[in-house]
Amino acid sequence: MALSGWQNDGATLVMPPGRITATLTGGEGTACFAAEWYLAVFAVPARLVPPGSRVG
Repeated sequence: MALSGWQNDGATLVMPPGRITATLTGGEGTACFAAEWYLAVFAVPARLVPPGSRVG
């Protein structure tokens, strides 16, 4: 999943009902002229993904 942010140092997997997404962590209180792009990659066993979940 590609995410934009400012001087982030990680990402957290978020799985609300029906969705799978990620949120960047770190970078709080920083100012930036242009957003930086990050790629968040997670490995999750299929049995932990609720049926019908969508990425994004």
